Formats: sequence, structure tokens, C-alpha cells
Amino acid sequence: ESALFNPDVMFLLAALLDARDLCQVSLTCKTLGGERTDAVDGLSLVEEAARRLFECASEWERSCLRKYPDEGWIELHHHLLMLRSKLTFDQLVGGNIQYGEERSIIRAIPGQGWLSSALCSNHVMRSGKHF
Repeated sequence: ESALFNPDVMFLLAALLDARDLCQVSLTCKTLGGERTDAVDGLSLVEEAARRLFECASEWERSCLRKYPDEGWIELHHHLLMLRSKLTFDQLVGGNIQYGEERSIIRAIPGQGWLSSALCSNHVMRSGKHF
């Protein structure tokens, strides 16, 4: 068995990559991205590496990111990386709001009244309450 096609080596390599790069790796060859008949759950080497990375997450992180039945491990790994990243607001829509010192801080413009406003981010809300 080649060292690259070893699940432990793939896990170590996957720890250095984000989800987009993992998808690219899975597309490079059938051995890395195809389902394995010798695996208990049939996961590809890349999906197995993403699953292992997710299992290394903290208990709190795993509780925030429940796996849906039709969701792949690479997608779940992507959401884990998003959860760990700093929340930034990519787009402001409407009036009466502006960025603060950085894109993670939004402030109302004083003296402008109560106009409707919205802010957008690339983060996906998977649980909790949306206000």
C-alpha cells in the first residue's frame, strides 16, 4: 500500500487543508475520492480524513454542528472551520448602520432614527435562534 493512500497519512495531510482543498484532493484520483470497499462505512480516504478531523473537534463544537443524514464529512469539516473563524459581516444593506473598527463590528449611525437595516455574512446558521 502506498504511503499516500494510507488513511493515517491522508488524515495528517487533511489537517493542513481547508474543505475546498479537500474537495480538490478527492477529485485527483479514484483512490483518494472514491468509495472504498474495504472500509466499514464505505467512505473515501478524503471523507474518512474529514470525519477524523471533525472527531478531533471539542465537545462544544460537535454539539453546534450536528451531522445531517445527507451531509458529507467534508461539508461538515467546512462548517467546523467556519465556526472557528472570526465572524465578519460581508455586506451591509439599508441605512443607519456602518462598520466599526473592523468588519466584525456593526454600529448604528447616531441621530439617524430607526431605519430598517440588514447585514450579511458567509456563515450559515445551523442551530439556535435567529433574531
